[in-house]
Amino acid sequence: CVCFQVNVNILEAQKLVGVNINPAVFIRVENQKKNTVTQKSTNCPFYNENFQFEFQEYPEILFDKVIELKVSSKVPGTGVTDPLNPYDIAPRQVCHRRTLAFLLSHIGSFKIDLSTVYKQPDHRFYQKWAPLTDPADTRAGIKGYVKTSVNVLMKGDSLSMPSLPPASTSGAQDHIEKNLMLPRGMISERPWARFHIRIYKAEGLPTMDSGLMAKMAVVSDRTVFIDPYVRATFAGQQVR
Repeated sequence: CVCFQVNVNILEAQKLVGVNINPAVFIRVENQKKNTVTQKSTNCPFYNENFQFEFQEYPEILFDKVIELKVSSKVPGTGVTDPLNPYDIAPRQVCHRRTLAFLLSHIGSFKIDLSTVYKQPDHRFYQKWAPLTDPADTRAGIKGYVKTSVNVLMKGDSLSMPSLPPASTSGAQDHIEKNLMLPRGMISERPWARFHIRIYKAEGLPTMDSGLMAKMAVVSDRTVFIDPYVRATFAGQQVR
């Protein structure tokens, strides 16, 4: 195994959709989660916060891992602390799970694998804009942008100081669309695709549940059937 360090700097966000939002950026690499502070009532929050994720893993395994940036707006007073886990609420907050969907407003997310970052010059993206999209609605367009720096360092790698980009003369927008966090040669417009999965049948399933119903079947002549379903997951989306 090799020691790796993933460094993420969240500088700011621009053009976030929504009205009177309280945005925070949530960062996840594998099962490690961190987040910025929540900025109140703004569509262009400033953060400048640094986060480190450390791993001890084989390179071929680590480079398949994904960095996920998710921007969500918190509803004041709900106690919800982690949009990456919709069931994460404060201990003293009493709330039914079915109402939690109304306590968070998901704005958009961005994902990139560590292999793509490591293949960049100096193993980094420096002050690039990550375009936010909604995975459940691929035709909805861009939901905003997060300006971030990301680097992946293997033990023994040297960290050189990046050259500062030239000052922009066109105002605060800094040509967001021309400075996106994308690999070289990749177009900014994400291709749209729809996948259809048809489930025909299942065979060899047990005739009764292995839990409580199986014990009840011992004292009954009736055959207890299960209620099977199939769950399919692809690119962060799930159907059943």
